[in-house]
Amino acid sequence: MLAISRYVGNVGYMFREIDPVNDIPARQNDAANIRLLRARQELFYRAKIVFIIQLVLTVLLPVIAAIVGLMVEAARPAVAVFSLVVTLLDVTVLDRTQRRHIRSAAKVAECFDCSVLDLPWNALSAGKAPDAELIEEAATSWSRHDTDADLVDWYPAEVGQTDIARARLLCHRSNLWYDATLRRFNGSLVLLIAWAIPLSLALACWLTNVPFQQIAIVLTPAAPVLVWSVREHFRQKDAAESQEQTKGEVEAILARIDAGDVEPGEASALARDVQNALYSRRASNPLTIPGLYGLRRAALELQMKAAVADRLR
Repeated sequence: MLAISRYVGNVGYMFREIDPVNDIPARQNDAANIRLLRARQELFYRAKIVFIIQLVLTVLLPVIAAIVGLMVEAARPAVAVFSLVVTLLDVTVLDRTQRRHIRSAAKVAECFDCSVLDLPWNALSAGKAPDAELIEEAATSWSRHDTDADLVDWYPAEVGQTDIARARLLCHRSNLWYDATLRRFNGSLVLLIAWAIPLSLALACWLTNVPFQQIAIVLTPAAPVLVWSVREHFRQKDAAESQEQTKGEVEAILARIDAGDVEPGEASALARDVQNALYSRRASNPLTIPGLYGLRRAALELQMKAAVADRLR
């Protein structure tokens, strides 16, 4: 627990010594917490680099190989073997590397939330806190290629207008809504890919008069694309549904707090339970398509902040 005492305890737990007030907007921009966000972003960035390699090997290259097989008949058997090797490499090496980076990023994100939302670390949920060396290395690496501009005001500053019990849950709700919305869009996009590429290749076979017995060989290189697209569609769909379910639980807790049915101690315990669910999903959910977050970020953040302000009114 050395890392968590150093990075979370010094920043988050010290607020327990004074009368609890909601200073989440200021606390999230504290230098130590911005440092945690740098490390979080760097680890997710590394996971996305692996994800991009996966996309190149399982989506782009198979499409190119299929085109080569379409144009050069002699290359079709070799192209089919190449596609099978790529699929095996993806499952045994690349996917495992990506998951390792995601789990590390999820733990650093847990450190940030525990500090900012003033919640205790739950070893039963998240296991051992990340090592201080990992946080330092990742945060330093992030600063070499990016700025802190997108890290400031990570949660809507509007949550500062209410008590800590509601503010924690509003941050949780915003997080869950944002992630579920992005994942639903991602799932729809990859489903479009799943249909478009095989149909395009089949159409190309028909237009170029490829013999019927050769069509299967031509389409085989597209199999990894189809497998990846369908798999990602259902992964993103399942992840979005899980986030929506947890968001519903958060809204039910908020309704109980508004009705005065939740004591302060129970409210903290319930917030910790929600945080457990958040960590579990962060550590296990698939990444979204690279670039999708940046594309949708501005619009989603405006909607998220407006929803928090409306809830407070």
